[in-house]
Amino acid sequence: LEMLPRELRGKDNGWKYNKKDNSIDFLHNGSKIKLCYCENYNDALKYRGFEFDILIIDEAADLDDKTMNFLKSILRTAKFVKYADGSPVYYPEGHKKYLDKDGERVVVNIPNQLLFTANPEGSGFIRVRDEYVRPTKYGKIIVDKIETLRSGKTHTRRIAFVQANMSDNKYLNDDYELQFSGMTDAEIAKNVDGDWEISDSNFFRHFDYDIHVLKDITELYEENELDSIPFDMEFPTYWKCYGALDWGYYPDYAALSVYFVGDNNVVKRREFKWNSKTITQAAEYILELQVKHNFKMRMMAIPHDMAKQGETYINTKGEFLGETKEKVLKHYGIPTLVTRSSREDGWEKVHDLMYFKKDNGKPIWRVHHSCKMSIAQFQTLSRDEHKTQDITNGQEDHFADSDRYFAVMYNRYISHTKKLQSQMSFRDRVIASEMKKRSRFVKYDVAHN
Repeated sequence: LEMLPRELRGKDNGWKYNKKDNSIDFLHNGSKIKLCYCENYNDALKYRGFEFDILIIDEAADLDDKTMNFLKSILRTAKFVKYADGSPVYYPEGHKKYLDKDGERVVVNIPNQLLFTANPEGSGFIRVRDEYVRPTKYGKIIVDKIETLRSGKTHTRRIAFVQANMSDNKYLNDDYELQFSGMTDAEIAKNVDGDWEISDSNFFRHFDYDIHVLKDITELYEENELDSIPFDMEFPTYWKCYGALDWGYYPDYAALSVYFVGDNNVVKRREFKWNSKTITQAAEYILELQVKHNFKMRMMAIPHDMAKQGETYINTKGEFLGETKEKVLKHYGIPTLVTRSSREDGWEKVHDLMYFKKDNGKPIWRVHHSCKMSIAQFQTLSRDEHKTQDITNGQEDHFADSDRYFAVMYNRYISHTKKLQSQMSFRDRVIASEMKKRSRFVKYDVAHN
């Protein structure tokens, strides 16, 4: 408000501030600046139905992908450029958009703009880096991205990035850089140098796209091994197939991941997601997927709440299927294994799978490039600031959860030849420590007597 001329406040050719709506109205042309607040997805829902010509967001990397995508959906307009008398402005003769396919002159639409500031940290760090920073080579080029619309028309989106670091701000006090002297090297690289290649807020600290994403199945085999693979299969017959299912309740949704294990390799080959299916429909769908994609799971890891009793499941024929979702799956011939580890313990097993290497230096665990949703979650899920061994609530994490169930199953029941690093939960460590103390006390007491 201090930036606006006081003498024009409330005048017909000036502006006024609407305190209730928290907006600034410009009376000479009807423009409005609305000052908004958004920390998470629920906050974003307050702006459902709005139409913003220009959306300006401060610290956009602090918003997760779901929230940011919703805010983008309200960046829209039906307006076009007009002259003072209200007549529309057309593209000039000779312009590539001068005439449409019907020979009519094309009206100049008002271009929507998304402007934001961002620091290299937060839950949206990877999104900003991969959509804006890297494609523009840290702001050295402007990218014109041509998209094909459903109507068949093409549309060009212009992406630009302005790189800034501490030395670019000429108004800071001379000794400001000393404020960062107690930070880690990663924090200094981000905050002082504006380095977007470092992320310490990403929960999956061991995930590396270049290392963990499998672009071609044949990379797994020696040349002489390819002949032993059946023509209708990707993996040798002795490789074993497993699955992991994350199940939600409101509404019913599921994320199924399919893995192949063999020759000291773990390959996440497929991902499937659906919602609004009952457990009986889901079981039938899983059987269909196995036939369609030619895999057969020896075991499927499921969360412990799928084994919780409380309901009676009956199929369309009136046949009793079981009292838990686990029993329904088994009724359909889908073997399951209930994982009962804590979230923290499960995540540690995922970290282990990403971290541990084979003798040739390659990782044990890799994900096929077609599993795009899984890869996106490994790149973007952020660590909880308070529970540092868990992810932040409210993020799209269904496939990561399925990997957590599989990692627990792999660590405890599948990997016999190469056990991963033993990880104890905090509770188990406390109990072990107390038992050790008691053992020493009992021995001393017996000797004393």
